[in-house]
Order: sequence, then C-alpha cells, then structure tokens
Amino acid sequence: VIEWGNLSEFDVVINATSLGLNNEKIDLNFSSTGKNKLFYDIIYNPVETNFLKEGKKSGNLSENGKFFQITYFIRCSFPMSIIKKFGLSKRLQGFTPLNIPPAFIWKIYK
Repeated sequence: VIEWGNLSEFDVVINATSLGLNNEKIDLNFSSTGKNKLFYDIIYNPVETNFLKEGKKSGNLSENGKFFQITYFIRCSFPMSIIKKFGLSKRLQGFTPLNIPPAFIWKIYK
C-alpha cells in the first residue's frame, strides 16, 4: 500500500471508481506516471473519460470498461452461441504466466 499521490513502479493504472461518469476529473498528476502504461477505466459510457484522455495525452495506452473475461483455460468459456447470436467477436488479449494457475484474458467486443 502506498500513500495517494506517491507512485511506485507500475504498468497499469485502473480507475475502479464512478469518477468520470459525469465528466469529473481524477486528482492524479499524470505527468509523473511516465509513458507506455495502460490506463484502464471500468467506465464504458462515456467511451473516453477524462482519465483516459489525460492518460493518452501523457503517451500511454487507454482502454475503457468494455467486457473482458478472465479464465484459467486457454479457450474462451463465453458461450459461442451468444457470441454468434449478438454478432460479437472475441480476442485473446493476454495472459498472466506468473499467476498460478495462469489466467487468460479474453476481450468480447462488437
């Protein structure tokens, strides 16, 4: 645990709050985060929150709260019948080899 505002080495910054739903700004010094990080916001509407915009302006990747599935199987366990019925697609987004057992992260999108 670190004090708010003190940054340690990291690769991902996650906004898991409701800040951003109504165009609020998060009190974070984006200039001190560095570059080539992933800014992830659980909010998906609006598509791009101020948190994601600021992260992008600082030279980072950003992703909103679209549907992701984490599984311990190499195969996506989200039913193919649902994927086809709603015209969705799936993509293996990554995996965590150091997790025991390793976890696979699938992105389900339209």
